[in-house]
Amino acid sequence: MTFGRFLNNGKEYEISTPVTPTAWSNYLVNDEYHMELSQTLQGKSSFVKNYNQKAFTTGYRYFYILNHESKKAFNPNYVPMRRMPDKYSCVHGLNKTSLIAECDEVQCKIEAMVPVSGRREIWSIQLKNLSQKTERPDIHMKPR
Repeated sequence: MTFGRFLNNGKEYEISTPVTPTAWSNYLVNDEYHMELSQTLQGKSSFVKNYNQKAFTTGYRYFYILNHESKKAFNPNYVPMRRMPDKYSCVHGLNKTSLIAECDEVQCKIEAMVPVSGRREIWSIQLKNLSQKTERPDIHMKPR
């Protein structure tokens, strides 16, 4: 069974399903901050407290898309609802992880990265209505 493929001369790897034999993670780092993200955007992060110590946090990142008209919800990163999206693509690259999921004619694109310096991670979330309807989905994020 094929779970993905290499892109851009091996610089990126696209995972085509959230359900893989084990978590397939990307490691995004700078001198002060380290973030590990799986194909479902789960993982952990750490930062340097001082030169001898690291502080670790667990990264449960849940995103929920709610359509108020249809009353349907899904989460683009698959967990914890485990509703399989109509389309799914997670791309692990050298400096970011991108996830695109479509469900019920709504596309959600999520990108995560660690900047060159600083103890932080940067997330970008975009929603796109793929139908001709005027429904307005909302996004809800449960922070870790």
